[in-house]
Amino acid sequence: VLAAVSQKGTALQFAAENMRADKEVVLAAVTNDGWALADASNDLQNDKEVVMVAVKNNGTALEFASEHLQNDKELVTLAIKQNGKALKYASDSMKNDKDIAFMAFRNMGRLGFQVEDHMSLRDLVLAAVQKDGTVLRAANDELKKDREVVLAAVQQNGPSIKYAKGGLNQDADCLKLSGLWDDTEAQVTYSRNEKAVLSVKFSLAEQTTQYASDFALAMKHDRFLKNFKTYNPNAWCKESCDPDFTNIAHPCRGTSSTCGIPEVDNYDAVTKRPCSKSCWRLAFRFHQEESKDTNGFMIQVEEQEGLGDGQKIETEMAKEVDLKVFRTYTNLPDLTAARNDKIYR
Repeated sequence: VLAAVSQKGTALQFAAENMRADKEVVLAAVTNDGWALADASNDLQNDKEVVMVAVKNNGTALEFASEHLQNDKELVTLAIKQNGKALKYASDSMKNDKDIAFMAFRNMGRLGFQVEDHMSLRDLVLAAVQKDGTVLRAANDELKKDREVVLAAVQQNGPSIKYAKGGLNQDADCLKLSGLWDDTEAQVTYSRNEKAVLSVKFSLAEQTTQYASDFALAMKHDRFLKNFKTYNPNAWCKESCDPDFTNIAHPCRGTSSTCGIPEVDNYDAVTKRPCSKSCWRLAFRFHQEESKDTNGFMIQVEEQEGLGDGQKIETEMAKEVDLKVFRTYTNLPDLTAARNDKIYR
């Protein structure tokens, strides 16, 4: 094993558990490839000597360090010197350290603007996200709650909204600017009468995948699918009568008789449609039924790891509604810009 990981560090993923906890073996692996740290034992991911070797080889290996070491200034400095983008894996305290942040941004490569010493941390991040919205991930939590910063980020890169905090990942203006939420029906017209429903994993939180947001945006640019008004559940903040939110054993299937939230809270008093206080299952089923009534369909996006728990519930409700379902599969972790031109079916 030692010989194997010395030649190819990532071979550590195939090693037995006791080998991934062997410091000599792991040191050999991360010396060859810092990302091998991902497969080291928890104890060794918290071993400063091991992690320092890993980030010296590849700064972004900081992602796999323990939370304690992600807050270690000496180690974080070493990581961002190797690769400024490693800042996104540092603790919020480190991201709020001006010396650390400025060093990281100077080592991020071409950002399209000059990092000046007189700039405030906010000015620095704002200038950066205007050039690359994904840099929002490297901002501290306070700036992720800054409306101007978030709007600039999502205007440049829509899916970056997942890194926003303070409710901005569900803010109407941010969602519209990101492209994930259409304006009112009066402002947007569709050439097809059929309505569609999108069944995807939740993607508007930092620890979720970006695939669902990329897929939704790709649909809006697809020559055929852009013609259908599509309900994207990620663009709406909802409640749940299920304490666990997506427990398939919970009886709620989106009907008034099965939902635990009172009907008065599930529907807007004026429009008689689901509102921000609605149970997400009831809201989703409401749109499934609208889709069924217009001879529409549901597109279900199955990612590499399979369907999410919420998607399994949405599948059951689609069967009850008798709604047509088209399911897409992928063996890819994301949709690149090149793949966004067309959704393969």
